[in-house]
Amino acid sequence: MSSTSIRRGLRRGYHQIRYNRRRQILLTLSILAIFSLSLLSRRRAAAISINEPWDHWNEEQASTRKVQVFLPVDKKKAEKDTAFCRDLWSAVEGGYTVNVYNWELDKPRALETHKPKITSLAKILSTPDLLTQLNVSSNDLIFLVDGIDVILQLPPSTLKDRYDKIAGDVIAAGSFNCWPNAFDSVRSLPAPVKRILPILTSLIQEDCLEVPRSRLPTDLFWDAGLFALFKLSMSRTPDHVNSGLVIGSVKGMATVLEKLVQITKSPTYRWEYDQEPGAFNIALRNGDLQADNDYSLFWCAEHVYDSLAVLPPNHQKLSIDPPHHPDMSHDSFPKRPVVIDQRTGVVPIALHFNGLEPKVGYDRIWEEMYHHPLDISSKQVQWVMSRPVKMILDNTVEIETVGQICGEQLGLR
Repeated sequence: MSSTSIRRGLRRGYHQIRYNRRRQILLTLSILAIFSLSLLSRRRAAAISINEPWDHWNEEQASTRKVQVFLPVDKKKAEKDTAFCRDLWSAVEGGYTVNVYNWELDKPRALETHKPKITSLAKILSTPDLLTQLNVSSNDLIFLVDGIDVILQLPPSTLKDRYDKIAGDVIAAGSFNCWPNAFDSVRSLPAPVKRILPILTSLIQEDCLEVPRSRLPTDLFWDAGLFALFKLSMSRTPDHVNSGLVIGSVKGMATVLEKLVQITKSPTYRWEYDQEPGAFNIALRNGDLQADNDYSLFWCAEHVYDSLAVLPPNHQKLSIDPPHHPDMSHDSFPKRPVVIDQRTGVVPIALHFNGLEPKVGYDRIWEEMYHHPLDISSKQVQWVMSRPVKMILDNTVEIETVGQICGEQLGLR
């Protein structure tokens, strides 16, 4: 055989090897693509799972790690109007285990209820007998929720999934305001403006300035020009904390609450009306807790509620992919409408309508979400009305149903 023939044979063999390798690679890629599409399809199917309220409730009751919601409210406030009962309804309908405390508190001014919110819960979490009566285990999560202006719209399983992705224990709702500690953004004002606003500059403290900053874009929430003119008391991202939504382990929450109590007892703590929001921001600065400063868990109105959009009951057909939260879980939705934050693309676990104007948005969204007026003949309504709620009274625990507590306020009896 000539050398030319040998070279030709070698070239053919070489090209055949390359061709076979290409076929192998293409075949492998095709298999991976099919597998990925199948996996994506299964993930999307999970993301659009639509459940009855009892599905979430049964799943949570069977869990060895429950989310224990603690709602602070006094009886007079609960019976005054529908605010507390709407809050309670959303929690129970969402599948949460609910514990009500401060029921016997008698404080005529709303702001006077703030400090007992933390002192009472700190005492509960440090009393083993009460924890036993409440069936709170060391594995559980403690979820402190304001009792009059919150909607819990997604179930405990989704909350636990998102919470576990955060590298921390006690997480409080992110806030643009460092209230009542200080005005944060005044530090960036021009010197002439600072000179004519001495009252603002005198309030600047490190309690608000020395905190971790959000990874979200600074222009996501506020236009820079508008912010500079009208939002002097705020950060452009939710770097601070709001005490209306706080979650953590039993041990972590007990520790942080005790530290908060000590902060409020300090002779240098100067907030009147038994205020505690300032203590939370001091604890944030001290590194005792952290803010949900990327809005992956909660939504707080901060006097603005038009960032929300109600997704209709057919929201299972929608693709929800928050651009700043690539690992966000939207794995299980209730059958009723839910709302999405149009700024972040996130469907929040909980909505806190803090502030004055947002109360209007709270009523509108709650009524749309739960098909107001509630129909007593509805199977779902009857189910929620029959759910047990644990009431902490004089260091003992009593069980009442949602219907017993709120049937009259909600027009269901």
